[in-house]
This record gives sequence, C-alpha cells and structure tokens, in this order.
Amino acid sequence: MKIIAFDTEVFFSSKLKYSLKTMVAEQFVKHELFDCYMLAVSDGSTTWAGHPKNFNWSALDGATLLSHNARWDETCYLEMVERGLAPKLNIPAWFCTADLTSYLCNRRALDHASEHLLGIKVSKAARNDSNGKHWPADFSEAEQKVMLEYCRKDAHICWTLWDKFSSKWPENERRLSLMTRLQGRRGVQINTELLDQYIIQSHSMKLATEKLLPWLSDTEEESWEEFPDKPTSTKAIAEACRRAGIPSPPVKSHFEDGEELYANWELAHKARNPWISALSSWRTVNRLYKTFLTAKSRLRSDGTLPFGLKYFGAHTGRWSGDSGLNFQNLKKRPVYCTREGLMETDETREPGDWVKYELDFRKLIIPRKDTVMIVSDLSQVEPRCLAWLCGDKAFLKLVASGQSPYEAAARTTLGWTGGDLKKENPLLYAESKARCIGEGTLIRTRTGYVPIEKIKETDKLWDGENWVKHGGVVNNGQRKIIWVGNECFTDDHKIFIRGNPVKAGDVPPGMCREELERQFSPDSEWLDICRLGSAVAVACSSFWLLACVLSLSKVWKKSVRSIQQFGTRVFKTLCGVFSPEKLGNSESRDLGIQTWKDRTNLGGTMESDNAAML
Repeated sequence: MKIIAFDTEVFFSSKLKYSLKTMVAEQFVKHELFDCYMLAVSDGSTTWAGHPKNFNWSALDGATLLSHNARWDETCYLEMVERGLAPKLNIPAWFCTADLTSYLCNRRALDHASEHLLGIKVSKAARNDSNGKHWPADFSEAEQKVMLEYCRKDAHICWTLWDKFSSKWPENERRLSLMTRLQGRRGVQINTELLDQYIIQSHSMKLATEKLLPWLSDTEEESWEEFPDKPTSTKAIAEACRRAGIPSPPVKSHFEDGEELYANWELAHKARNPWISALSSWRTVNRLYKTFLTAKSRLRSDGTLPFGLKYFGAHTGRWSGDSGLNFQNLKKRPVYCTREGLMETDETREPGDWVKYELDFRKLIIPRKDTVMIVSDLSQVEPRCLAWLCGDKAFLKLVASGQSPYEAAARTTLGWTGGDLKKENPLLYAESKARCIGEGTLIRTRTGYVPIEKIKETDKLWDGENWVKHGGVVNNGQRKIIWVGNECFTDDHKIFIRGNPVKAGDVPPGMCREELERQFSPDSEWLDICRLGSAVAVACSSFWLLACVLSLSKVWKKSVRSIQQFGTRVFKTLCGVFSPEKLGNSESRDLGIQTWKDRTNLGGTMESDNAAML
C-alpha cells in the first residue's frame, strides 16, 4: 500500500482578509483570489515540491494520502479537480496527521507536534513571509528556494509522524476524525429567509442601541464633535465617565481577572448611567450581527452552510469550534428584542407580550428535504448516573417517564405533587436546583471556588453544562445544621443512603458513612463503586504508565492483545481480592460486594432494571 504525504501552499493575505483564520476551507477555495501555486509530496524516501502543473499526478492514483490538516488539503485538491487544474484520482483513504498528533499529545500545529514527538524544530518563517505574495513574481530567487525547501520538509515530517505513530491511533478514533471532516464539509441546511430577517433585525437593534450612547447622539446639550463616532471608542467612553463623575472602566485585556473587574465596574455604575448597559448590549448585538453576516457569506447555492470543527480540539478529547463560527457553543437562550427595539438584558425574564422579536441562531438550522432532525444528546447525565449509583429508583422512574431531574428531585424530596413544576412553581423549581447550602460551602465560579456567602452577582457559576449568570445569593436566615461525616445539611435535608431517603435530622450524631449504611439499610446488596473504582483506576493508571515508559524505552515488545490480557488479569485480581470468598459472607454483605459477579457479567437484576431506566 502506497502512503504519500500531500501538502499544498496557496496565496493568502491578512491585509485583504483572505485567510483560513477567518474563512472556512470551502469558502476560501471558491474565492476569486484562490491560487494553489505549490504542492509537496513525500513517500518517506523521495520528496518533491513545485507547481501543481509540473507534478506527475498519476503517482498518487490508488495511494493513501496524508495531510497535516486533511480538511484543507483535500478541499483544495477537490477544487483543483473542479477547475480542471488536477485530474480526478482514485484515493482510497486520506488521513489527517494533525488529528493524529492532537489525539497523541494535544498538539495540532505541525511545528509543535514535530518538536514534541520527533525532536525536530520546524520554522514557519517562510510561510509567514509569503503573506500577500503571488508566486513567483513576488518571490526573489533565494526566497523561492527557501519556500520549496520549507514545503518539502513539511511533507516529509507529515509522513514521518504517520510512519512512527499511526499504530497508536485506534481505528474508531480514525473514523471519528474522518466523520468530523465529512460532516463539516457537508454542512447544515439553513433557513435562508430567516437568516436575512435576522440580519435586518440585528442591524436595527444596533442602531437603536447606538442612540443611547451619548457620544453618538450628540445632542444640543452636549457636544461630542471632537470625539470618535465609534461605539466602543475608549476615548469617548473615558470622556463619558469624566462627565458622569465616575472612574473609567478597567481594560479587560490588561488584567488577569479583567472580565470580573469590568463586570464589577458595570454593576456599580449602570443604575445611574443607562449608557453603560447600552454599551454592553451593543457589543452583544454587534457580535450576533457579525455572526449572521459570517453565516451569510459562507452559504452555498443550495442553502447549506459548511462549518469548521476540530477533532480532539480540547485536552479532554472533546471537539472544539473552528474557522470563526463556533458550532460547539451556540447560545441556548435567544436574544430578545423589546418593543422599544432594544435588547433585553435580564436573562431570567420570561418571554411575553414585551417581546417584539427574537434572534436565535439555532432556529436557522433546519432539516434537509425529506428528513427530520433529532436531538442526539445525553441530558443531565451526571445527576442521572449519580442517582443510579446511590440506588435512587424512585427518582430514576420519574426521570424515565420524561420528567426533568429537577422536578423528579422535587417530587421525591420536596413533597411536590402538582403538575409542571417549572410553570406552576418556578421558585420551588429553582430551590430544587440549588437546595439549601450552608455558609462556607465552596461554589465553583469561573475564577475558582468561592465560599457561597462571598459569591457576587457578577460571578458566573457552573450549572453542570455551562457558565451561567444568577440573580445573587439569597440569605435564607439562620438554621440549625447537622454534620454527617464531612458534610453539613439542614435538618430536613434528605440524604440518600443505599437508595433510601433519610432526613439529616434523623441521623445519630457522630455516625460515619459506613455505619449509616449498615443501620439504615442492613439488607441492601449494593456495590461500593467509589472505593472499588478508585482501586481499579489507580491500578490501571499505574499499569498504563508503566506500559508507556517501557514502550518509549523500546523494552516493551508485546502486542496490544497481550497488554489487554495483562490488564484483564489485574482487573480479575482486584475482583478476587474483594470477592465474598476472600472476605467472608458477613463482611462481604457489609461492604456490598455480594452481587459483584452478577454485576460484572450484567446479570444482576438491579443493574438490568437501572440500565433500562437510564
């Protein structure tokens, strides 16, 4: 099987805003400035670089191709085929080494990956120097030689990365990489009429908001002739603050906690200076307006919108947005326009007659002809799994019936028996989400963990899915708290112990968790997942670390199958250590291990029931 690295170089210009930093690949190649003036190929032993018209294209027929950013190079090749600049070839597979190195070491850029994995430093100076230059007219003879050598080296490093490390990239991950590229190129169908409407409406909101900025209104009472007529002019903002007798806002980029400092400044002065809220609204609306324009500029003739997405873009392995339009972070709540034509800034306000119209990017995405759209996602997976781990069957049954975890919690622990909780009793719904939290409890904010009593309205809090705003901490007064282990609760707060809800006030003082489990549910057969899971995790982590070290030192020569078998033996050893035969029947009942064999073989009745609920 022939494996050949393939790399292209094209004209780009930051000055003309013609760059992959601001454009998606499919948009870039359709531009009138598109010019692929160089390509480089390498099969490990031979490397070539030059103009595409001088290349022996038949050498690639039937070969598996590699590119460091296959989404771009494949799109570039397909465009050349469409323009008659390259022949249509049989290419059975095209792999992305940028995705490979992202998977291996979270380094996507070729120079970073090469230095980390191969110990080879790569200079991108030649590429940077080509900005705005046409080949060959704008390159000196020396610069042409440097560019050719730069392309040859890039292609050879791409091939070397694959040759040395492709065996460490699992097949399922390769398929995810390919699917990411294919889906991005295929794009999504857009409601073009609604998009045009959004562009007009968001522009109208911008203009209405600008009238609230004093340096743009320029009334007879105040003259702003000598100041820039730009909404975000720092000079004009500073002058507005001087006239209002308030300090100028901190520049966010000048401080590590610039976002928080600016938010505090805004909160302190916006009540007496409405233009401060208008300025923040203008930035939000303007950003949304530009997003709509970006989508409009990338639309294809069939109304589809290609998008960029990075496989393994985050260090956790999740995808991340790309190309200036982040499909991984579309705003959940629409932007509402009031009857006055302004953006509603209170995100907790429920829509009603006051809404003139709404702007919701998600509604732009519609199904293609003869298709339907589904939501393929795991909803509130953390509370659902947590309920299963602690055996809360009542909660799981309610969730399985279609209720939200918050309403299910209110019905099982707060005594709610009515209809739709969120509509009928939004305060109780909010309480179910937050519950009673004692003073000193650390709450996760965007700037770190903060005691609840020190939470400020400007702090954004993590709700399990996103960083969200809140209406401030509500002091519910002083109440007696009870310590259970290392946690404190109000006396009526219910704690789930082996699936049984127990009021904190009913727990004898000083009783540890294990004693609680024995007293309140002595017959329950449950798996101490946390303790056993920790033991397995530590053992397996140590094993894999050892395997990596041995692999790097070329001592480890066993197959992946052998590694899996060894891991299985470690796992079975741990099972044997915690088995009833080793511990004795009475002790195994206390530790909750009796159903271990059934659970590992998916034969336990309780596990089957819970799996069905989830």
